[in-house]
Amino acid sequence: MAKILLLLLCCGLLVWIYQISITSENSLKGFDPYQILEVNKDASLREIRKAYRRLAVLYHPDKNKGDV
Repeated sequence: MAKILLLLLCCGLLVWIYQISITSENSLKGFDPYQILEVNKDASLREIRKAYRRLAVLYHPDKNKGDV
């Protein structure tokens, strides 16, 4: 009886993990980091870092006292 309950628990856990993985995968479909950073897809590493730092300062609560 205990083995059956353990097997059912494991199956339920696997189904739950599968559902979470599908949800996570679907939520990333419209994610474009280049668009968020406002750089071209052929941007250099230097340009990407500069854009990231600009947005980090813009949205950081210690640097930005107002709502953005």
